[in-house]
Amino acid sequence: MRRIADEGIRLLDRIGQGELAGDLAEELHLGRSPAWVLAQAMAAVVGAAATAVRSQPYLTFRAVATAWITLQIVNGQWPFAPHLGITGWLLTSAGGPFVMVTQYVACGWVVARLHRENPVPLVFASAGFLTLTNAVYVMMRTLGMMRFRPSWFAVDFVAMPIVLLLPLVTIVGGLWGADFWRGGPLDRDMKVAR
Repeated sequence: MRRIADEGIRLLDRIGQGELAGDLAEELHLGRSPAWVLAQAMAAVVGAAATAVRSQPYLTFRAVATAWITLQIVNGQWPFAPHLGITGWLLTSAGGPFVMVTQYVACGWVVARLHRENPVPLVFASAGFLTLTNAVYVMMRTLGMMRFRPSWFAVDFVAMPIVLLLPLVTIVGGLWGADFWRGGPLDRDMKVAR
């Protein structure tokens, strides 16, 4: 758990919240629980993402549109494509879950690469948008199943949380695209503190 808390602190440092990252690293070193430190770090990251979204609406729209278009292209739903059935073929194959995760990772990677000036908050905004679109899909599908096919409801009820959580994988792709794991200035301080 300590390693995960270190990554949360590192994320804060990479998005320009170095002072808070240093304070949390000190708290962790003084004996605070890694879960508490991680919760504080994630709250600060979400707050920074919300601030970036409010202060840069054009860039946010561009990042969300980029994520949506990338997902449609990777799904095989190209405009004027002769074979739109590639999605059904891919998702029903044995590698379907791997393909779906890869699609969302690719979305995050593309958003981070095309928005180099402030990638992490824009990737978080894109992941939030994709999660909301999947929530609408789940709601519509659930209402349809309850009305027309109640016997299938139990089977899909297990898969629905996965569909809702799948867009969060976009964050992993975004951190990868933003070169998050290459290291920042706080990495050296954290290695010394250990």
